[in-house]
Amino acid sequence: MARRPGRAAGTVAHPALPPHTPSTLSPDEADPKRPPRNRVWLRTGLAVSWGLDPQDSDPLEVLPLPAVEVVLEGVRRMGFRLVGVRNATQIMLRGAWLSLPFPVVQTFTFVPTTGYIGRLDKLELTLANIAEELEFVLQLDRSTAGLDESTQRLRFPADAGDPEQVRQRLGEVLEQAGV
Repeated sequence: MARRPGRAAGTVAHPALPPHTPSTLSPDEADPKRPPRNRVWLRTGLAVSWGLDPQDSDPLEVLPLPAVEVVLEGVRRMGFRLVGVRNATQIMLRGAWLSLPFPVVQTFTFVPTTGYIGRLDKLELTLANIAEELEFVLQLDRSTAGLDESTQRLRFPADAGDPEQVRQRLGEVLEQAGV
């Protein structure tokens, strides 16, 4: 049997997932024994005469795009902890449902761990676009400070590679929002 160059014997080529596939990232400090709520699976339907279940759903581990991971790390360096990751087909924005160009959108929820305690309850980033740049819908919840939720767009280069630049940009946005 001839092998293709560059592939080890017995390996299977995996097709690339669409870039908008949500990650299976768990919140920081999550219980490693508990599976993430935002699961992604591959559904197959191969009929094998001796097979137990022709309708099979195999869980996948999907890592965030590298630039998305850089953005998440920049938010962590700003003094926030990831407490939730959820998938949806739409998000509520200023009292109206907003549909985004992906079949599934992913929202990352952070809470402050340092200087923003008491000024900001939570910060949510929803990945809205991944074309030439990463675009997030940023929602700031400041109910403990007596202020409503505010929303704005936050953009980073699609090849973002420095969490410190993300941290600086987020600091500017929070300052402009009066946090």
